[in-house]
Amino acid sequence: MKRLLLLAALLGCALAMPQGGEDAFLESLLGGGDPAAPISETDQSFVDSLLGTIDNVGPVEVTRCERGEFTCTPYFRCAEANIVADGLGQFDVRFGITKETFEADHPFITHSECTRYGDVCCTDPLPEITGPTEPIVKYQPECGRRNGDGIEVRITGFEADQSQFGELPYMAAVLRVEDIGGEQRNFFECAGSLIAPHVVMTAAHCVHHLDAKAKLRVRLGEWDTQKETEPLLHVDIDVASRVSHPEFEPKSLRDDVALLFLKESATLAPHIDTLCLPDPTLPMNSYTNCTVGGWGKDNFNVTGQFQTILKLIELKHVPNDKCQQKLRLTRLRKYFRLDRSFTCAGGEVVAGKVKDACTGDGGAPLACRDPNNPSRYVQVGIVSWGIGCATANVPGVYAGVPQQVGWIDQQIRAHPAPPPSPPTAILK
Repeated sequence: MKRLLLLAALLGCALAMPQGGEDAFLESLLGGGDPAAPISETDQSFVDSLLGTIDNVGPVEVTRCERGEFTCTPYFRCAEANIVADGLGQFDVRFGITKETFEADHPFITHSECTRYGDVCCTDPLPEITGPTEPIVKYQPECGRRNGDGIEVRITGFEADQSQFGELPYMAAVLRVEDIGGEQRNFFECAGSLIAPHVVMTAAHCVHHLDAKAKLRVRLGEWDTQKETEPLLHVDIDVASRVSHPEFEPKSLRDDVALLFLKESATLAPHIDTLCLPDPTLPMNSYTNCTVGGWGKDNFNVTGQFQTILKLIELKHVPNDKCQQKLRLTRLRKYFRLDRSFTCAGGEVVAGKVKDACTGDGGAPLACRDPNNPSRYVQVGIVSWGIGCATANVPGVYAGVPQQVGWIDQQIRAHPAPPPSPPTAILK
């Protein structure tokens, strides 16, 4: 059972500052609320599942499909030829492409009668392998890779803004480890990005308030926080040390960058790889199409729901001068000045929905197409703060990464890479 446990207040309460004055104002920028406020029934159900208070380990119920003739099974345990897909004709053929050509180029799954997410109706399921196995093919690492069609097979029928499995292999979850009743529990602190096999980058405001002795851990290769139906397992690696930018300012969040150095170097795999650092000599207006991922809430309100599947939002980078103008139209008013350590993205309205990161996404990478190599992504920002969440024409504010590349390189050179972790097991 997965135990990616959720810290009650997530990003909004991460700073743990007293109420009043600038601190209260900063908390409102970060989307914080009353820690004592009752949690909604939807959120409580999600938290209970993550905490393990809901029994998910009992006997596995076998679900039959196609009038009881076949079995619902995870998609990666069913060969493509054995998938009963009753919706193959339910899509529009465009640009003269035949259905057969589309299927050959874009393998996909329809869920038929199977209600569990990721299951398909299968005529002959592959046997389940419970023990770890070595990767079948040696993986060739490549920073900035985005697996747009996922890994193994592309799943259709997603809800809005959900990623494919392994689509963002550089995503990391930063966890705080606590000993509760003699058992170690993981509490979610923030998101992050793997920028080297032994280095995760996150926001400084996520970790600066923690005691120096606090134990941190990162989870790599995570996708579905509630199930272990992924074809490749996630990996947990403890943090050996951490360092925040020396000019980080907790109240203004200037230079909101921190690096976590791992006790073991991650063994890179299709679903675990690094994100490239940007060329610091390129102007910021070189970056246009960007993405941000995370497991945070879909809004700051009580009705907001935590994401169980890693979400992915496509964003447009916003130049700092335009961002400052838009922020001055909010409660920040006309004299607000955006510090040069920040950059902005999002706020645009697409099909009636505002594109923006939200609470719980703090520390997540803003990854944009590399102007020098559009086939890969580079990290341009780190989710830092915003005025509410998903407000039309109000961009989100990110810690800028290009201007920090020199400091990041210096720190990585000062922290040599440790030996690698064991290879990731394949479930199928």
